[in-house]
Amino acid sequence: MTGNVERYERAMNQGHNAAWDQTWDRAAEFYRNALAEIPNDPKALTSLALALYETQQYAEALSCYQRAAMQSPEDPIPLEKVAELLERTGKADQAVEAFLRSAELYLKNRDVNKGIDLWTHIVNLRPEHLVARSRLALVFERLGRKPDALREYMAVASLLQNAGEVQKAIQAVNRALQVIPENPEALQALGMIKAGQMLPKPSQPLRKPSTGPLVAPIGQLKAPAEPEGPAQDPINEARQKAMSVLAALLFEQDEQDTSSHRGMSDIVRGAFGAITGQADQTKILLHLSQVIDLQSRRQDRQAAEELERAIDGGLEHPAAYYSLGCLLVETNRAQNAFHPLERAVGHNDYALAAHLLLGKAYYQTTQYSESALNLLEALKLADVQIVPAEQAATLALSYDPIIEGQSYQKGGTPPTGMCENILKMLIRPDWRAYLTDLRRQLPEQDAAALVPLAEIVTAAGSNEVVEALSSIQRLARAGKFGAAMEQAYYALHTSCFYLPLHSAIGDVLLQEGNIDAALEKYSTVARSYEIRGEPRRAISLYRKIADLSPLDIKAHNNLIDLMVASGQVEDAIEEYLVLVDMYFNMADLDNVQKTINAAMQLAQQHSASRHAKLKILNRQADIEMQSLNWRQAQNTYEQIRSLQPEDEPTRLALIDLQFRLGQDKKAGAEIANYVNYMMGKRSASKVTALLEKLVQTYPEQPIILRQQADLLRQAGRRDEAIQKLDQAGELYMQKGDRASAQEAVMAILALNPPNAAQYQQLLAKIKSG
Repeated sequence: MTGNVERYERAMNQGHNAAWDQTWDRAAEFYRNALAEIPNDPKALTSLALALYETQQYAEALSCYQRAAMQSPEDPIPLEKVAELLERTGKADQAVEAFLRSAELYLKNRDVNKGIDLWTHIVNLRPEHLVARSRLALVFERLGRKPDALREYMAVASLLQNAGEVQKAIQAVNRALQVIPENPEALQALGMIKAGQMLPKPSQPLRKPSTGPLVAPIGQLKAPAEPEGPAQDPINEARQKAMSVLAALLFEQDEQDTSSHRGMSDIVRGAFGAITGQADQTKILLHLSQVIDLQSRRQDRQAAEELERAIDGGLEHPAAYYSLGCLLVETNRAQNAFHPLERAVGHNDYALAAHLLLGKAYYQTTQYSESALNLLEALKLADVQIVPAEQAATLALSYDPIIEGQSYQKGGTPPTGMCENILKMLIRPDWRAYLTDLRRQLPEQDAAALVPLAEIVTAAGSNEVVEALSSIQRLARAGKFGAAMEQAYYALHTSCFYLPLHSAIGDVLLQEGNIDAALEKYSTVARSYEIRGEPRRAISLYRKIADLSPLDIKAHNNLIDLMVASGQVEDAIEEYLVLVDMYFNMADLDNVQKTINAAMQLAQQHSASRHAKLKILNRQADIEMQSLNWRQAQNTYEQIRSLQPEDEPTRLALIDLQFRLGQDKKAGAEIANYVNYMMGKRSASKVTALLEKLVQTYPEQPIILRQQADLLRQAGRRDEAIQKLDQAGELYMQKGDRASAQEAVMAILALNPPNAAQYQQLLAKIKSG
C-alpha cells in the first residue's frame, strides 16, 4: 500500500475510460492498480466488480462486492449486487438473505420503492418467506396500499398457521381487518383458523417488480421454484411439510436471535424456536442435515435413527416429532411411534396426519379401540376441511358424541371394520375430492347442523344427541329457554357423559341471564375436560369464564396452568399480566410482585421471545413508577435497555429517573451511551433532536449542554460548541461544581476561541476560588 492519491485517481480515470469503451479486461487492470494504492476503497471495489462481472468472472466479482459491502455497511447497493450474484450462481438461500438485508438498508435510506422491489423479488424466489411477506404487509399498510397490504397479511397468516403459530396467525388476520374492515376474505380466513381449517398457502408468486427481474438465470444454476407436485394423502402431505420445516430450521436457528423489529415482526419471531437452550446445537443441526439427506434418498430407517438422536440431543419441534413417528410407522416399528406422534398431534399442521398415523399404528399393534378413536379424530379434522368455514365449528361439534360413544365402548366386537373404512377414505391422494363426493350423497341437511361423515362408517347412536344439540340451540335462539333446558335434560338421560351437552346447558343459562349458574356449569365441564386430558377444550371454557367474570382469579390461574402444560407460553404470560393488573388494582402489592416474578421465571425457563420478556419488564416498570418506587424502576428500566438498546422512550425514562434520584453523572453517562449508540447507527439528526428535547426538559442540567457541544465540535461547528460549553460552565458554577466548570472552560480553550485570553482569566479565577 502506497496511499498515493494522485496515482489512485489516475488509475480510476483510466479504468472509467476503458469501461466506457467496453474493454473490460483493461478496465479491471486499471481498477486493480487503484486498489493497490488505496485497498478496500468502496468505489474501486465496486468498479472492479462490475468489470469482472462483464467478463463473467462471477466468483471474483462476488468477492469484490462482498468487500465493498463490508466497507460501506450502510450502502444497500453492494449488498444488492452480492444478492444478484449469489442468485446467478444458484445459491438461492444466501441470495434471499442478502436481498433481505439490502432491502432493509434501502428502507433505512428512505428508498421505499426499492425496498418493495427487493422484498417482492424475495417472495418470487421463496413464496413462503415469512419475513419478506410481513415487511411488505407493513410497508403497504403505511403507504395506504390497502389491497396489497391485505394480501400480504393474509399470506403471513397462512404461513404462521402452517408453522403452528395459530394465535399469531389470528393476529395477522385481525391486522388485515384493521386495514380493510369487514373484508369477506379475511373474515372467512378468521373463521377457518378458529375452526382448525388450514388456510391455502401463498404458493403463487407475486407480480414481478415494475423494474423487471433483477437477475437473468444462467443455465440451470438458479434454484427452481418449489413445484406444487401431484396430490398426496394427508400423511405424505404432512411429511413433506415437516421436512420443509426441518430444512428451514437449519437456517432459522442461526438467525432466530437477530431480529430487532417490533410490531408485526413480533408475529414472525419464534415460529421455529426449536432447539432448547442447553442443547448442543452443532450436533443437532448435523443430525438434522443427515435426516434431510437420508430422506431425500428414501433411506427411512437410517433417517429415523438420526432424527431420534437430534430429538434426544434437545430438538423440540412438532415437525421433528411428526417426521419421526411417520418414519417409524412406515418402517414397521409402530410400537415405537406412539410417543412422538402424541407430541405432534396437538399442532394444527400435523393433527390430521398424526391422528391418522396413530390410528394406523394402533391398528397394526391390534389395539383396535385406540385405533378407532384416533381415526375418528382424523376423520373429523378432514371433514371440517371440506365444508364452508362458517359450518366447520358446528360440524366438529357433531363428531363429539360419536367419539365419546366410542371411548366408552368396552368389550364386544373390535371396531376393525370402522378402522379399515376410515383408512381407505383418507389414505388416498384424492381424499378431499372423495370426501366431498361422499358428503354430496348424504341426505339434504340443515346448514346449521351438518351430519358428520362418521355416520357412514360407524353405527354409534349419535343422531339423537346431534339432533338434541341442534334443537337446544334453535330453541335458545328463539328465546324459549325453558323448552331448551327440557330438551337438554331429556338428552342427558341417554348421553349423561357427553360434555358438549353440558356446555350447551351453560349456554342456555347464560342466554336467559343466569350468569352464576352458567359459570358454575362451565367450570364443572372445564374440570372434566382437564381430567380427560383435553386441555384445549378446558382452556376454551376457562377463557369463557374469565371473559364473563374478569375478576375470577381462579379461572386465570387455571388458564395459566393449562397453557403452560400445552406449550402456550406466550398466552400464559399474557394471563399473568392480566393477574398483575388485577392485583395492582386491589392494592395487593405482594401478589403483584409474586405474579411478575412467576411470569419472568416462566419466560426464562421456556426461552420465550424477547418481546414477551419486554412486556413483563415494561409492566413491572409501569407499576413501580405508579408506586413511586423509583430506585426499583431504575433497575427494571436498565434491564429493558439491555434487551432493547434502541428504544428511545426507555432511555428517556431511565435518564429522567437518574436526574430525579440526583444521579446527574449517571444520567450524563446514560445520555453519552445512547448518543454513541445512535451515532453508530448513523442517526445524527435523531441525536440532535433528542438532545434539544432533553435541554428543554432539563434546562438546569449542564451535562446535556456538554453533550451537545461535543456533537457540534465533531461537526466542525466551533462557535456553537463554544457557546454550549460557556452555558454549561455557568450552570456548573451555579451548582457550586467548580471542578466541572473548570473542565468546561478548558474544553473551550482547546477549541482556540478568538477571546482565549478572557477564558484564561476565567479559568484562573475558578482555580483560585
